[in-house]
Order: sequence, then C-alpha cells, then structure tokens
Amino acid sequence: MGPQMYRHRPAYPALIGAVTVMFFGALATFHFYKMAESGETDKQLFLMSGMITLAFSGALLIAAFARYQFTHLWQRPDPAFSKKERKRRRECRSI
Repeated sequence: MGPQMYRHRPAYPALIGAVTVMFFGALATFHFYKMAESGETDKQLFLMSGMITLAFSGALLIAAFARYQFTHLWQRPDPAFSKKERKRRRECRSI
C-alpha cells in the first residue's frame, strides 16, 4: 500500500480546461470592460463575466487536483511498512 497518493498526477484535461476558460474569460472580460468604459453596456456585465471566469476556472482547478485527496486518513497502512514491524524483523534477523 504505502504512500501511493503522492504518485498521482493531476487530471490534464481539467488543467487544460482551466487554462482555456481563464484565457477566453479574460478576453471576454477585457472586451466587456472596454464596452463599459465607452458607455455601451453596464459595468455589471464586466463584473459578472470576471466572476464567472474565476468560478469556472477555479472549479476546474479543484477537479484537476482532486486526486490528491487525503486517502491515507481512511486507509490502513501496510503492516510491512510500520516502524514496529521493521524493528521486529531486524531483531529476528539478528538472532
């Protein structure tokens, strides 16, 4: 068993999705900012697009790194890796 949770990698599709959402969301937000500064639309559209961009990219980042859950909290460690078992084995070998 051991510490296998640290060998997991993040979910690459979710990472790519987070970067893509952040990029296109930033483009849309800056576009809405220019429109709001010129008086074509409300500033609420600018703020809403920024918040939606942050929310979706944050959710995708959480999904990407969700594999790094603390699985060791509910899994029993392998007895062969415990300090007590290693100490007992060393004592048995020395006899």
